Amino acid sequence: MTDAIWAPASDVEFLAYDGTRILGSSGTSFACPIVTGTVALMKSRNPNLTPREILDILRSSPTRLNITHKPPVLNNEPFLDIQHAVEEAIKKTDKPIQVAHSYPGQLQKQGNQLVLRMNRYAQPQNTGNPAHERQRQLMQTVPSDVWNAFAHGQFVSVFGWVTDQPNTLQMGSDTLPVDKIEVLDIEAIPAPELAEVGLAISGNSFNQTQVPDAGTDGFKVKVRGKNILANLGAPLAGLKLNFHETGSGSDLIQVTMDFAQSEEGLNNQGSEALFVLDPARDNLNRLRANKTYEVSVGGSNGTSNRVPFSVLNDTGDFGTLAVNNTPPGAEQLPINSYVYDKTGNRWLIPGQTLAVDAHDFVGIHFEQPIRNLEVKIGPVLVPIIDILENLAVIGIPDDLPAGVHDAVIKTSGETLTLEQVVSKATGVIAPYPEPAHVPPSTDPGQTKWLQVDNLSG
Repeated sequence: MTDAIWAPASDVEFLAYDGTRILGSSGTSFACPIVTGTVALMKSRNPNLTPREILDILRSSPTRLNITHKPPVLNNEPFLDIQHAVEEAIKKTDKPIQVAHSYPGQLQKQGNQLVLRMNRYAQPQNTGNPAHERQRQLMQTVPSDVWNAFAHGQFVSVFGWVTDQPNTLQMGSDTLPVDKIEVLDIEAIPAPELAEVGLAISGNSFNQTQVPDAGTDGFKVKVRGKNILANLGAPLAGLKLNFHETGSGSDLIQVTMDFAQSEEGLNNQGSEALFVLDPARDNLNRLRANKTYEVSVGGSNGTSNRVPFSVLNDTGDFGTLAVNNTPPGAEQLPINSYVYDKTGNRWLIPGQTLAVDAHDFVGIHFEQPIRNLEVKIGPVLVPIIDILENLAVIGIPDDLPAGVHDAVIKTSGETLTLEQVVSKATGVIAPYPEPAHVPPSTDPGQTKWLQVDNLSG
């Protein structure tokens, strides 16, 4: 079975010849044409593929099966993955790597053609950049009776191939035009689904770890997920961002996207949207610091699930907890503080190992202000000496074992692990034994004996 490839042959669903119903059946008669069709797609993308290359690509499928119900028992057998096969065929050309994507939008019938009006339709036209096409014509790949059943104005998700550069995506002897989508599947679009929501920081006019208080500053909220679709009907209506106070059944604030604010506000794949919130327009004074909120998005295809409101760091990436790769500049170190006086050049830097000993002070330069800090180095929870906005000082205790350790940092419900950033050369310092004879005290009960340690160890 060295050259075998497994393909669907059990309970295969297919469209009836008249396009009116779905049928199902089983047998190798289904597996063979599915594999044959996959090979045809591969050859259409790369006509120069050899039979050996085709077989190798088919068998490189990441989907694997274990056949145990009857002899011979087979393990880790490749199961047909059509998208993987086609993408691997493209990789063997000198063309840029292309992948198929889902594009939510609204269907428009223009004569015998179907056109997908996409999110860019509701945003400023960026002429000359195919990535910002407002609409694309759909290439018919299903029977006409099915094709013609799609309704004008219907909201759908189209899964297919597009290209942003002419003459790059092969279709047999031709190439895919930049204004078309080669359709693999069309389905009625479900409601938006959010995965992440965060605050997109621009400037430092408010604490980045909190919701802005009193709505005195405008800010940006970025959402990521799928099927995020603007209202593309007439008249155009903006995508809506809904704030809910946790535990409340009603909207606290509803913000409508202003499409003129940002060219990058909403992408055509429906996976990301950026809302610009204006304190003069959006009742931001209803948001309060130190409260938990939930956010949902409402568009043409309904309202999404709710996700907790989190915060973005300065880079625009999701997640607040990050340690800077460089120590702070001298201008950032307040005079007469532990940060200024005690850390010296001892700073935890991701990817570097810092040599320390007991009683050293070590600084951590975060990329945003922090609070409620907890730091564990190796097996030991270390003392927090000072916190100043995005700077913190920790102490290296006696009982930290010798060796190289990870640092696990926790703050505001987030955890960050810096691997192998602390190296301690000496072992645990043994406590001083209590003297056998204690000198008499002039104030009995107040002082038994005195121990003095050098901070350098």
